[in-house]
Amino acid sequence: MSDPSGERVSAGGEASVAVSKSFGKVKAAAGGAASAVASTTRDAANSTEKIAAGVKGAASKVTRILSGSFPGLPVDATVAPAMATPPDATCWERSRDAILLFFVRFQPLFVGIAIFLAVCFVIDICVIVVAFWGAVFGVGILGPEPVCDVNNLRTYDGCITTADDFQRCTTTGFNVSYEGNPQFPPKICIDGFSGLDACTGTEEYVAEFCNLSQRLFNICIKVIVFVITYVNCLPIAWRLAIMIDAWAEVVEAVTGIDVDYRESGVGLDFYGRKTEAMWFHIPSAKRAIIASLLVFAIIFQVINLVFCLYFWPYIETQTSPGVLLINVPALFSIICQIAAGCIQSKEETKLITAQPDRFPAPVGKYLKEGFSDWKSGRSGKTLWATLKDSMEKFKEKEGSKGGQAAGFFEIQVVQNAAPENV
Repeated sequence: MSDPSGERVSAGGEASVAVSKSFGKVKAAAGGAASAVASTTRDAANSTEKIAAGVKGAASKVTRILSGSFPGLPVDATVAPAMATPPDATCWERSRDAILLFFVRFQPLFVGIAIFLAVCFVIDICVIVVAFWGAVFGVGILGPEPVCDVNNLRTYDGCITTADDFQRCTTTGFNVSYEGNPQFPPKICIDGFSGLDACTGTEEYVAEFCNLSQRLFNICIKVIVFVITYVNCLPIAWRLAIMIDAWAEVVEAVTGIDVDYRESGVGLDFYGRKTEAMWFHIPSAKRAIIASLLVFAIIFQVINLVFCLYFWPYIETQTSPGVLLINVPALFSIICQIAAGCIQSKEETKLITAQPDRFPAPVGKYLKEGFSDWKSGRSGKTLWATLKDSMEKFKEKEGSKGGQAAGFFEIQVVQNAAPENV
């Protein structure tokens, strides 16, 4: 006869073995899962590091591309005077150098701002292209305002708020003295009405704008003015520094009075040290004119922005005195920029022609040669790749000579030789 207790023991042992095996499988599965999770985590970490490295590399590349005379940057990334302040520098000189050094140190920040504003500028232009036709020519008008409907005005019963911010009410319709056009709203005659275009009293535009197109156009223009003002004002520290330095040399040359107690002349930097920077090899009188024009360009541009903000409503930007006070300073700013650029380019061309081994040829020369190589098939590359190679050749061959100045936005200063008399 079998022993029931023995059978129970045997069954219990088998169950124990089965449980042990199952636990082992579960443990192995858990270990495999943990290993897979760890591997996935490592892969994710590596991918994150690669992405971060790629982003950092791209940012660095963009910074290199945008360094120099790109609009929206305060000074060239290689500006040296701010990094070589001598022990005997005056308080004014140390303050000037500290400000310039601040802009150099935070160049990546200004690159980022420049990229952001460039994107905003492109979007703004796209919106203007759409809004312009409706705002100026009445083609493809967006969101027309009923108050600008002349027929509605002549039979209007109620009150409206005019462009002059007055509330005008009627029960028999308004006296329309000017029917308006795609660019201007209609006018109503408050008193002295004797017929269309025959108001001897007070006239008021019925609204600040007659459609969404005009409103968008007005806002987009103000955005453009703001961006241009930012570009003009950012290098103000550098432009003031070179203007003061140049006029000090002019005063010393004319009167013989040593204004800044530093040796001055062609080829000498702020501290009277020899430099290869092309800017300091331009005659001091020409430098004074160029720098002054650039500073005046900033002043006129700021005036343009102030009046653009003061005359905020669309209709005020299109009528006198707003249209004059906004656009005339903008015109003078552009004239000053162009004049400064022309004078500077002319002086730099003289230096390049006289000393080609010392001063760089303009970048346009290299781009033109690259385009010719691509057109003839000599480069064997795409146009973009060929022009990129041309830019690399320019940087390699000419970048160490001081750099071609950019008269419209900033003045590029590079100092390669070790400062003397520090």
